[in-house]
Amino acid sequence: MHNFPRDLNGQIHDLLTKWKNCKENKSVKPTIYRLMVALKRVKAAQGLNFLKKTYGVD
Repeated sequence: MHNFPRDLNGQIHDLLTKWKNCKENKSVKPTIYRLMVALKRVKAAQGLNFLKKTYGVD
């Protein structure tokens, strides 16, 4: 992600798609809320802002 900062939103979108389609851990269903919490924990401000903008969360 660090090598191509101009395409960060596209890379985050790809990660979101892969994350949503992940079926490795069947005990925990992936939700947008869980992803937002994870992004906040790792201090990924740009990813969190993109996610909020995409889903209309304020």
